[in-house]
Amino acid sequence: ATNLNSTSFCLPVGVHFTKVDFKSSIEVDPTPKDAAAYYHRAQAKSALGDNQGALSDYKRAAAHGDTKAQAWLKDNGHKQ
Repeated sequence: ATNLNSTSFCLPVGVHFTKVDFKSSIEVDPTPKDAAAYYHRAQAKSALGDNQGALSDYKRAAAHGDTKAQAWLKDNGHKQ
């Protein structure tokens, strides 16, 4: 199994995710149409330890054409 937390993840200095922040961001748009939104949400889920949710969002981002998500899936041995 791939450790999703091993992916590089950077936040601006002073920015921290909390479960409350994450939950409200999903409530705002539970099904984004933008590939980048899925990719960034995957990174946030990974940082919070939601590995299955992160993988699902990486796959959705890739399906919407996000090349970073496609590369991440390929590099980590997952199919799109």
